[in-house]
Amino acid sequence: SWIANVVGTAPAGLPLDPWTTHPTTVPVNQTGIFSSPANGVALSALCGRPTSAAELLPKTRSHDVVRAALFDFLFCAGDRHTQNVYVSTTAELTLIDNDNLLGEQVYTPSGGADDRRCAISSLFLPGTMESWRLRRSKFCANQLGTLDYRCHVGPSGLVALPPRLTTCLAHFAKNDPQATQNEFGLLELVYAETLRQRSGDLLEHGFMEAIKKAGAVEKRISDAASGERPTGKKWEELNEDEKSKMMAWRDSMWRPTEPAVCHGLAPNWKNAPFDYRADETFVGGEESVDETGAQIETS
Repeated sequence: SWIANVVGTAPAGLPLDPWTTHPTTVPVNQTGIFSSPANGVALSALCGRPTSAAELLPKTRSHDVVRAALFDFLFCAGDRHTQNVYVSTTAELTLIDNDNLLGEQVYTPSGGADDRRCAISSLFLPGTMESWRLRRSKFCANQLGTLDYRCHVGPSGLVALPPRLTTCLAHFAKNDPQATQNEFGLLELVYAETLRQRSGDLLEHGFMEAIKKAGAVEKRISDAASGERPTGKKWEELNEDEKSKMMAWRDSMWRPTEPAVCHGLAPNWKNAPFDYRADETFVGGEESVDETGAQIETS
């Protein structure tokens, strides 16, 4: 998407609501947001075509999945659900609806210690609402869980970082937040502050630990609601009513981190421009999962 000033005249007859139209032309001189069309169809629409889903999702390039996970983590995507991921006929992924990145979706400048400055929720990232509620989903031929990035790098979640990304992360981590805000035109200084924190955590602690650290405030919100909801329970510990309550609850984006449900997926790293696997011997497959399709965690 991009922003541009629009000058012109809107024609008469534009709809005002389902029953009426504007009777005359309207002069226009304002800022507009423009978007290019995404390639393919939304993952949610693909899930309505079980045959297509079963054929396409296992072909998704592992490089694309891990890159999407890193993007959503670094830029604090709080709304990466199945309508905001498009899949092409060649199983390429496109991420849309990125206007709420960097914490825009939840941040309010109240000044409290538990400000929701960044509430990550992405179907690519474990320990977040969107990933957790799709983990055992029956939609899309049981394939949605395979978009957890761990299905593509191994149960530890450790990733290798390409040199250019490492350089970029080091810049964000070392740079003064005010300088970063000025350099990139960020709306709020806090967006630069949390970007610096996530970048530094990723470099210092690795991906999985950085995800947990980024969700610390969301976890405190979740813990505080434990008297009203079963916030700390894992999926297998919940009854059906509890599962419904937790899947719909958005006051906190934190969810328990549980093994990825990969259903024996064999990662597709063939011809990848970069192999994000820290352990390049990880090949997935049926021997890497248990009888329920969940990834077997190794020590």
